[in-house]
Amino acid sequence: MSRKTERVFAFEALIEPPDGGLPHRSKVMLMHTRSIDKQRIVGAYGRVTDETMHRVEIALRVATGLTPLDPPDARDAGHGESQAASEG
Repeated sequence: MSRKTERVFAFEALIEPPDGGLPHRSKVMLMHTRSIDKQRIVGAYGRVTDETMHRVEIALRVATGLTPLDPPDARDAGHGESQAASEG
């Protein structure tokens, strides 16, 4: 997670407070995904809304290459997500 939210890329998901129990605007950085042992998870900080979780899932698809990024001209025309991501 990061509190640097001036730029949010397609492989990141924005979280607005109080979503997730976070006091500040944050983003999930899916290019930094790591696997850990389940035993290292000792509790929960909070829960995110279904809408936020959907944004995380879309960003994860982009970060893993399952959904291609839109060409720059499509984003400039107001089409923020690729068609495959919005259908998915």
